[in-house]
Amino acid sequence: MAAGLREGLPAPCCPCGCAWYFRPTASIREELRTTGHAVRLETAGAEVSVVSVERAVTDWSARYFGQWWKAVEVEPQSVCAGPLVLAEIDPGAYGEAALAVTQAPHTSAVCAKAQLLVTRCEESGVVRAVSPDQALAYRSEPAGASLTVIGCDVEPVATATARPAREMPRGMLLRDGWAVLHASAVVHEGRAILPPPRHPAMSRPCPARPIRWPGPVGIPTMACPQRKDPPVSRPRPVRAAVFSAGSWGTAAAKILADAGSDVIVHARRSEVADGINTRHRNPDYFPDVDLPASLTATTDPAAALEGADYLVLSVPAQTLRANLAVWAPHIGPDTVIVSLMKGIETDTGLRASQVVAQVTGVPADRIAVLSGPNLAREIMAGRPAAATVACPDEDVARRFQQACRTSYFRPYTSTDVIGCELGGAVKNVIALAVGIAAGMGLGDNAAAVLITRGLAETTRLAVRMGARPATPAGLSGMGDLVATCSSPLSRNRTFGAHLGQGMTVAEATAATRQTTEGVKSATAILDLARVHGVEMPITEVMAALLQGKIALDEAAAALMQRPPRPER
Repeated sequence: MAAGLREGLPAPCCPCGCAWYFRPTASIREELRTTGHAVRLETAGAEVSVVSVERAVTDWSARYFGQWWKAVEVEPQSVCAGPLVLAEIDPGAYGEAALAVTQAPHTSAVCAKAQLLVTRCEESGVVRAVSPDQALAYRSEPAGASLTVIGCDVEPVATATARPAREMPRGMLLRDGWAVLHASAVVHEGRAILPPPRHPAMSRPCPARPIRWPGPVGIPTMACPQRKDPPVSRPRPVRAAVFSAGSWGTAAAKILADAGSDVIVHARRSEVADGINTRHRNPDYFPDVDLPASLTATTDPAAALEGADYLVLSVPAQTLRANLAVWAPHIGPDTVIVSLMKGIETDTGLRASQVVAQVTGVPADRIAVLSGPNLAREIMAGRPAAATVACPDEDVARRFQQACRTSYFRPYTSTDVIGCELGGAVKNVIALAVGIAAGMGLGDNAAAVLITRGLAETTRLAVRMGARPATPAGLSGMGDLVATCSSPLSRNRTFGAHLGQGMTVAEATAATRQTTEGVKSATAILDLARVHGVEMPITEVMAALLQGKIALDEAAAALMQRPPRPER
């Protein structure tokens, strides 16, 4: 509906005070008397009307279901109260709908091969849904037997309107004792309503075709009144166990739940698990953000891992080995392990995927890495983000890509695990340096130099260790580096800023309060560089500073006074 048509309308009619507003059916019908169009579908005593201010919408419905049943254009003022499908084009209203549904407790489903987020008002019975992939919103009012479809463009709204308009009469016929013949036809007492063999939206409308149906003889797979349908086998949703309930773990769990997965979070403390289960909020990290109602939590690792397709690990890199030793006996034989960690183990110099393989015995082709510019607070707010899913087995990477793809989170795939993990680990050390520069007031030029030269030393190490040269320039390298070095939401940048303002490492640790992987991994990364003969001056200076070997003013001088050389 045009924005001007919304002015001066009454407050939302839903008793729960929903933020998503749709005009009452009566209001729309009144407008249609002069500006709207309507088409009615009738068959075997069942009927539904489609109304819209856009003739293209009603024309599409006539072409779509005119092949099945009788579809006629009618005067808008003749449209009865219901059953009714109302279709409108209004990007602003769609935006309101998307915001309202995603911010409310909701479940995830799949409709017409697209993700659908659904929420229901218990008091009014009104069901609201939004399909972010298709930019479509729905509101179903059972009491008024009406469905409103709203979107941004005519074509998706037209097709989305036609589908439920076809299904409403089918539902009425099934209620009245008809049986399903196939996806678009029903049969009752020897009479069937059957579509022609051509695609309905590609031909001119034709009248309904009642035919005599001989029953089940010779066609054993079709349904009829004398036979019950065989049970339908439906694929179960992907089950993901997220360990644990920190900021990034909670954000990853939300992504997976919004993508339609069955998600359970392992929390160390019962009060966090209770907060997620009863109030749909993580009281420690995101007390102000609603989590999907389908997301649950437990403190029992065995319960969390039971039947899990994916074990998603988001724990500090330095505690990974000890935690995995406890959890490993509960990991299923086919469970894929996905690492979100961005650190290097200090004692061994191993990347997280290597620690996982060593402790669990899981082969490398069942261990994946998710890495990219993913600030947890922004993801919890539904802001756009992307990441790389890396695994030696491309099929495994693609499957997890589908399991975590949402309207706001876009995953790409790669087989370069080494490059992705090193990009995520080294960028934390570079972010510490950028934070120090910011805390010292050294300006944006200094930050740009550190980011650029930090990417250069990341690339040198990654390529020497077997990564592809292009990977550090991607999401898990440059993308993550820019976000971590630029955002005040970054823990490592914030830690560095505290150091730059004169705090000690202990004071900065107390002020930051969360795990700062760059502090723990700097020395381990420098050790890797020395083993592989790679020069990493920024990492070397940061490791010395964190170990107390040099003072803050000496760190900047050490970088600026290095001998000049060609850029490469």
